[in-house]
Amino acid sequence: MELKPGDNIGEYTVLDMIGDGGYSVVYKAEDTNLLRPVAIKQFSPEVFSETGTREWFVREARLSASLNHPNIVATYALREQADNLFLVMEYLPGGDLHTLIEENGPLSRSVLLKVASNVCHALETLHARNIIHRDIKPENILIAQENHFKLADFGLAHIHHHQARLGSANASSGPQPGTLLYMSPEQAFGHEVTVRSDIYSLAVVLYEAMTGHYYFDYDYMTEDDDALLQLIAEESPLPIDGHHDSVPPALGEPLLRALSKDPEERPATAREFLNEIKNAVSRSKRSTLTQKRRRIEAQPPLVSPELLQQLYTVRTLRDADNQLDEAQQRLQLIWEMSPGVPEVAAEWGETLLAHGDVEGGLGWIERALRIKPDLPFAQLALAEALRNTEQDEEADDAIIEAIHADPDLVYAVLYDDIVAELDDPPAYEAFVTLFQRAAEDQPSAAVYHNLGQVLALDPGSEEDSITAFETAMSIDPQYGPAYVGLASLLSQLERLGDAIELLDQASYQTFPELPPDDWHKANTVYQAVHAHLALALAYAEVGQFENSAIAACTVLDLDPSALEDDGPILLDAYLQAVEDWIRAKNHLRAYKFLNQIIPLAAHWGNYRVFMLLGLTQGNIGAEFRRKRQWEDAVQWLKNGLASLRQSHSNGGDVEKIAVAVHKELKKAQQHE
Repeated sequence: MELKPGDNIGEYTVLDMIGDGGYSVVYKAEDTNLLRPVAIKQFSPEVFSETGTREWFVREARLSASLNHPNIVATYALREQADNLFLVMEYLPGGDLHTLIEENGPLSRSVLLKVASNVCHALETLHARNIIHRDIKPENILIAQENHFKLADFGLAHIHHHQARLGSANASSGPQPGTLLYMSPEQAFGHEVTVRSDIYSLAVVLYEAMTGHYYFDYDYMTEDDDALLQLIAEESPLPIDGHHDSVPPALGEPLLRALSKDPEERPATAREFLNEIKNAVSRSKRSTLTQKRRRIEAQPPLVSPELLQQLYTVRTLRDADNQLDEAQQRLQLIWEMSPGVPEVAAEWGETLLAHGDVEGGLGWIERALRIKPDLPFAQLALAEALRNTEQDEEADDAIIEAIHADPDLVYAVLYDDIVAELDDPPAYEAFVTLFQRAAEDQPSAAVYHNLGQVLALDPGSEEDSITAFETAMSIDPQYGPAYVGLASLLSQLERLGDAIELLDQASYQTFPELPPDDWHKANTVYQAVHAHLALALAYAEVGQFENSAIAACTVLDLDPSALEDDGPILLDAYLQAVEDWIRAKNHLRAYKFLNQIIPLAAHWGNYRVFMLLGLTQGNIGAEFRRKRQWEDAVQWLKNGLASLRQSHSNGGDVEKIAVAVHKELKKAQQHE
């Protein structure tokens, strides 16, 4: 049955044929009810030649329709007409990854990371439902919009697998051209396929996206499948070269690991694979940034990390704990072991200042700064002493030197003073001027970012703050804090769409590494976890709760303490959304989302999620019973009762739900 423009499949009117493959034809059509474009896939009769495959595919299509995920092509409906099956799906006019690589060659770093992130998030959802895609290739990664990719066509791959398990004579012993190219060794040779098989296939795709060529020296136009099978079984991937200038070579490391012949040597999950990719990029960016630092890179290091830690302990005892004597005793021992080191001399001077010896303290600080000017704590101490003697210009110069040395630290130390002066415009402007002068003298992403932070504190300086953040990002497009700072400001200005886009980009950038005991910067310096937290809050604000939960779970993985204030609020919002969906009879969405937020609920001991999960499963089971699909009904209803038992509550609501679910189960079992 071949469709022509103007033909109708239920409420869908065919507009044009947009694809023709070996097993299906794809049409663009219009949904005449909702007035939106859709894609309709018509399957060839031979796809369902094996007994049971048609019914099996219908179940898979229903499962596909329940996968409401931003990186999975949405399934709208399944239609049957003249003994033909038609799958109605989201229409994406942006093309696919294969075309993007073919037209542009190796992808840039930002686009490559977006592909990896989007597909890994999609696979994480599929794998959590025990679904193996089995057919990941560039043609199945569609472009929803710029830098937004969606995974398609996992249902048909399952049919091929189902046919192979049944030993069908029609089932291909090897995949079609364009499929075997991306198969793992175990899948290519008919062995057990696991989550790691999908990860291998994605690594092949990312290798091609990174280099612009296939990972083996193979020409599918002139060589047969046997030659390719031998390469997959025996050969190592070609060296990774020819990538885009913005892509660090280190990105090849996680790809090659994922291309291991032995599945056990690959990442165990899509999330692990994505984290390895992000870490490889971050390591490369830190190395690049280190090479750019203007300060004492050409000189041998004067102090070890251990000595710096000892000095910071002295500072904590002296400034935070007010234990001056203990601090001085420890410093005396450090001095005896490391005499003449500028950092130690500066610390000694600050300790003398804390004891009231201004002349002696300034002498030691000035001596240290003559040897090494980029000691931010020493410059700030000098500035305070100069300010006390009304040497304001010299004090300003010292603060600017401190900003050059460590702008994050200076902003953290001066934060309370800046906030206190917001009601005194001249005093506040003096702080702004210091950061502006530092930025003009020695422009860097960190200095402009902290200038943006200072300006963002003033409700009337939003435009100047935005300019400062954007300048930071233009100086170093990989500097993560500027993305978070600008996004936070845009959120305050209720520009949530722009904020979400920036926060999504921020998760791929570089952030400063802070020691766990750094109490100066802990509350003011943005880390990657803050980007994910802000993303969770922004998505929740616009009602995109699934995306919000993904970000919140990432925060939970990175640093659970970061959710201490906002986590319970987010969880309440999630559960309220679930209740709204249940009232609207959107049970599948509620069910999927409840499974997504279980880790968050477990962290706070909120067992209400299991009560709602049991209610949702019971509702879905009841729907199956009314449709006389007894087996599905029984399974969902049993699962619903199991979830209710996990709710750890004997309250009336749980008991009422359990009684209702149990009644539905009895009815379904009578027919089963």
